[in-house]
This record gives sequence, C-alpha cells and structure tokens, in this order.
Amino acid sequence: MFRQILVNNLDTDFQRILWRPSCDTPITHFRLLTVTYGLAPAPYLAMRVLKQLSLDEGSDYSAAVPILRDSVYVDDALFGGDDVASLMECREQLTGLLQRGGFQLRKWASNSPELLRDLATRQTDMEDHLLQPDETLKVLGISWLPHDDTFRF
Repeated sequence: MFRQILVNNLDTDFQRILWRPSCDTPITHFRLLTVTYGLAPAPYLAMRVLKQLSLDEGSDYSAAVPILRDSVYVDDALFGGDDVASLMECREQLTGLLQRGGFQLRKWASNSPELLRDLATRQTDMEDHLLQPDETLKVLGISWLPHDDTFRF
C-alpha cells in the first residue's frame, strides 16, 4: 500500500538513502519517491490518503465512503452487510473508488461463495478465499469465525 502513495516532490529530498553494494564502489544516493514502510508517519499518511480519496472522489461511490472512513485497518478493509446484493454493490464501489486513487484490492475473504465467484474471472492476480466453517481470519489480533459470524479477541 505504501509504495502506491507518491510523496510530494518538494519532500523527496528528505527521504534519501545511501547505497554502496561493496566497499570498493562509490556511495550512491537515491531519493525515495513513495511513502516508506517502517517510518513513523507511514501509517498516518496511508490513512490520510484514503480519507482524502473518499473526500475527493466519494460522491460517485456513496456505499464505499463509510467503508473507507470507518472500516479500514492499516491495509485491510473489513465490512459486512445484510444481503449479498448490497455487499456486491459495496465491493464494486470500494474497488472503483480505490482504483481512482491508484490502489488495487487483491485479497478477498468471505463466508459466502457468491461474493467470491466472479473475482477470479475479472482479475488474474486477485486472490480470493472462501472461509470454511471451522476456519478463522485474523486481522490485527481480531479473529473472525465465519460459521458463527462472531469475533474473538
């Protein structure tokens, strides 16, 4: 996710690294042009970019805006719904909104095979996973048990 976010050209001079592949070669320097994973502001910058994307482009994606605003944790979006049709609409809108910002959602998990059925045909590198009844999905220390549709901390 971080490598998808370009840093303003005025700020790239503050993100320089030195590199020397061996002791007998000269040192070269590089400017990092994207948000750098591991730096203190990286998580904030990523979340702020998603917030700005929802402000700038959200008028065309009303179902996706609350997901970006309230249901994104680092680089995972966790959301649900009352029926398959509304979830498919949310999925389409979220995918569309994030594409406008240059982001591509690639991993999907669901306890409904219907929600995953058409993903493989639309994008060859997209990964999907139907959660089995006894399987859990963990995100930031929270386990989702799809069979019971409950969370465990």
